[in-house]
Formats: sequence, C-alpha cells, structure tokens
Amino acid sequence: MFRQRPQKKNVLLVADRYKKRVSYAVLGVCIAFFIGICTFRIAYPGVQYDEILFANIALGANADHFVIRILGIPLFTMPYLGALKAYLYYPIFGVFGVAP
Repeated sequence: MFRQRPQKKNVLLVADRYKKRVSYAVLGVCIAFFIGICTFRIAYPGVQYDEILFANIALGANADHFVIRILGIPLFTMPYLGALKAYLYYPIFGVFGVAP
C-alpha cells in the first residue's frame, strides 16, 4: 500500500546535513581567523611612506629619502611627483598643526 523510502536517501540526507554543518563551521573558523588577524595590532598600524610623502617637505624636515632638491629648494617629492601639494600643505600644517 504505502511506499517506504529507501534507507539510502535518509543516509544521504544525513550526510548532506553533516557536510553543510561542517562547511559552515569551516567558514565560521575562517571568518574568525580573518577578524583575529585584522584586529591583532589595530592600535599600531603606523603610516606608510606614500601617506606621509608630502609632509616631510611641508614640515621642513631634512629627510631627503624621496626629495629631489635643486639649488636647495625641494622641487620633486619623487622623480615623477612635483612638490606643489607639499607647498600647499605648509600653511595648513602651520595653522592647524599635525598629530603626533
């Protein structure tokens, strides 16, 4: 009268549920690991040279790592970047100061 499901389908359904749970658990561990690595030293990120490139000229620092000077005047912050932006930052830094 009534058909019964074969046992194999039940076993497959349990296996599929198990695989889903394992894949979600692996995904959760990966996300937790990523967040842990990202926030490990979040208070100490520091600045990179391209973020502070114009500040050494605008603040009058003698760090000539990337600065090209002609007759003592900084004209280029790098061989392909002019120093105009640094000269524009000079009065802004003078008025508002910079963070330590």
